Amino acid sequence: MKTLCIIPACTYSRVFPGMYFPFPAGKPLIVLNIEAARRAVSIDRVVVATNDHTVGAWARHYGAQVTAGPQVKPGEPAPVASVLIHVLDCLLDHEKYQPDLVVFLNAASPFVSNTDIDKAVKQLQRDGYDSIFSADAGTVKGLWLLDDSTGAIPFGPAPAQTSGLRHEPAVYRENGSMYVCKTDTLRNTYSLTGGHTGIFELPAECSLQRGIQTDSGCMEWCSDRRHFSSAPPGLPPRTPPVELLAHIRLLALDFDGVLTDNRVWVNGTGEEAVCCSRADSWGISCLKQQGVRVAVVSTETSPVVAARCHKLGIPCASGSQNKVAALRKISDKLGIDRCQIAFAGNDTNDAQVLRWVGLPILVNNALPELAPLAAWITCNQGGHGAVREICDLLISAQRATGLSDSANTRKPA
Repeated sequence: MKTLCIIPACTYSRVFPGMYFPFPAGKPLIVLNIEAARRAVSIDRVVVATNDHTVGAWARHYGAQVTAGPQVKPGEPAPVASVLIHVLDCLLDHEKYQPDLVVFLNAASPFVSNTDIDKAVKQLQRDGYDSIFSADAGTVKGLWLLDDSTGAIPFGPAPAQTSGLRHEPAVYRENGSMYVCKTDTLRNTYSLTGGHTGIFELPAECSLQRGIQTDSGCMEWCSDRRHFSSAPPGLPPRTPPVELLAHIRLLALDFDGVLTDNRVWVNGTGEEAVCCSRADSWGISCLKQQGVRVAVVSTETSPVVAARCHKLGIPCASGSQNKVAALRKISDKLGIDRCQIAFAGNDTNDAQVLRWVGLPILVNNALPELAPLAAWITCNQGGHGAVREICDLLISAQRATGLSDSANTRKPA
């Protein structure tokens, strides 16, 4: 029996924009689903449906096949069933591939494990269902409707008429995290819950959806509970896929700890001096020749920042208490989208901008607590070739893919 897992990640969805940005442990949400599906013994193939090159790059990097989603008008998300059938049609037309079962995983709900997937598929086959969906169990105790004229009305058995929690009837809430259905049932009913339908019970934390029901802090806590990988001690290097590096049009850098080794020398008159790497300088020069813009965004007010940036020939936003606002101002002026921005930082004042950019980078000696925010952790330390390493890999990726500045930069409005 052939089983296909489809993960729609279409950026025209009402809930998906920004979902592919790194979280947790430097991995976009969708990667957690891809890894779970690839580990599931019941899954033969994993396909991500997306029209976004960044999502596609991450998906391919982690072993999923990528196909374009259906074309719809902006702001009008396609029904999930239509996306799945579109993928099935593409695979049938181009490869004559037709699975027996389809597993749908929600890209915004990354807490379904490979074990959950295998159990759900087995349950569908064992119990003779045509479709099965994930849900979390609860009770009807204490549910009320509010009517303007009559006041509160019990929804289900009135609490006063029930004898206790143990005797409440169980109810199940469809959580949207996972569906398994026969391919014929999906095509015939145009529904993920068509035919004879069953319920696969999941823990409550698997029902959480990023950007809808919870924030990143709660999601990260639940990811630890579900035994997903979190940042290990220290900062072991990690590098994002080449396709993602190739689309970067602006490299923004913190100053202290990134362009310097985070030390400062102060003489008797209060003048400061820092230690920088000439290798970094040459890397920046080469990256600029490739057509990638470079800028410094720093909270530091010392004149040494402006002096160094002037020597490098790059713009500098020093004394920036709001780095996101400062970087947005630079990118808007250049006509560069946030998804095409890489930012390299090292300390807590970089956290907000690391969350905002398309490619968050940490130098190797950055604060360990920031590791979950980084898609890229350099092998070299700040002030000791980390920036050169970044520049070299960006140049290599862009040359390998043949992408140019004109093809990847949108013009200012």
